[in-house]
Amino acid sequence: MQSQHGDCRRKAGGVPLQLGDGSVIEGQREVCYTRKGEEWHIQAWKLISAASRKSGWNESFERLEGMLFGYEDWQMEWWIARIRERKLFSAKKFG
Repeated sequence: MQSQHGDCRRKAGGVPLQLGDGSVIEGQREVCYTRKGEEWHIQAWKLISAASRKSGWNESFERLEGMLFGYEDWQMEWWIARIRERKLFSAKKFG
């Protein structure tokens, strides 16, 4: 078994976030793991996340994240369709 490397940061408290489906997120914890030699994935994901805070999360960021995580096109299309159905993102920001 290959060793895993990771990075952990915690975001807690702050202003609660209400999603389009009515659910509320009051805080979150992010834990990232990679195989040895693939630690750059964490930094790339952090860049995508930081860029999305400037303009809002949208389909393009969702696709970049999917590509970074190794999903195939059909898997990303399926996921994006589910996001639209659940209205997790506003129409202005997503779709």
